[in-house]
Amino acid sequence: MKPQIVSTANPYINNILLTLGRTQKTEADWLILAHNDPQLLARLNGAFPDKKLAMLPLPQNCWHSNNKIMAEVVAWAIRELNVKGVLLVGHSQGGAPKEKIWPAIRNQTRRLSASSSFIERITNAQVQVAHAQAHFMEQAESLSRTVAIENQLTQKQTSFYGLFYRGESDAFFAYDRRQRSFKPLTSETTVA
Repeated sequence: MKPQIVSTANPYINNILLTLGRTQKTEADWLILAHNDPQLLARLNGAFPDKKLAMLPLPQNCWHSNNKIMAEVVAWAIRELNVKGVLLVGHSQGGAPKEKIWPAIRNQTRRLSASSSFIERITNAQVQVAHAQAHFMEQAESLSRTVAIENQLTQKQTSFYGLFYRGESDAFFAYDRRQRSFKPLTSETTVA
């Protein structure tokens, strides 16, 4: 007889439980909240070959880390899975919620059509990447201030990192919360 997976009211926790195939108490090394791009997810899985990951792939334009559901996911993962690290991974093509799109971008996107010049389309793409990056920064800041993470960071029991994936260049950038900036992630880079 196959044991049943416990279900909760939080759909994100249920997604993690399904990903883990959890039927009993288990632990994970990392909680990874990432944009649901298949190439990005494959890269992340490959980067942690000997770690147990609790992965929650969600479209970046659905991220609202200041809502209770996301805070509950993080608190649950720290409490129930005993994760030692939380990693938020954004994507340059992930976008942001429609209601948060800057008016300038909305207006510029409306003006651009198939007949727009090549330079205008490149400029538009760069603006959209900047907007996705700004949304990521906002979410990383908000998530790092949730009670569960803030308490764990203060006690140095859990670490919190942010990575931003630039799909167009296939490169990761580490988010430095203290300086509110991005640094290319290389073998010499340490994420703080």
